[in-house]
Amino acid sequence: MSDNNDSNKNINVSKDSNINVNIGASTATFGIVSFVIGIIGIFLISFILSPLALLFGVISLFREKSKIWGLLGVICAIIGAITSPILMGILGIGTLFSII
Repeated sequence: MSDNNDSNKNINVSKDSNINVNIGASTATFGIVSFVIGIIGIFLISFILSPLALLFGVISLFREKSKIWGLLGVICAIIGAITSPILMGILGIGTLFSII
């Protein structure tokens, strides 16, 4: 039998070592999520995705330092809410659902 057991590794941390963990990191997570959902909401299921994009965009504008992603998400949500019925009419999706 071999005594090489990789699961029993010891990690020694001295008292002098300094470990920094930044829990409240400044990222634009809500803004990026808002933007992506807003872009998808322009073309697909806008009645669900546009309000979500608007919600995440507004949260991003109030909570995050980088406001550009939140603003882009709000703009895409508004465009999705306005163009969704127009886009469905142009593509003939309304007639597809009336046949079914």
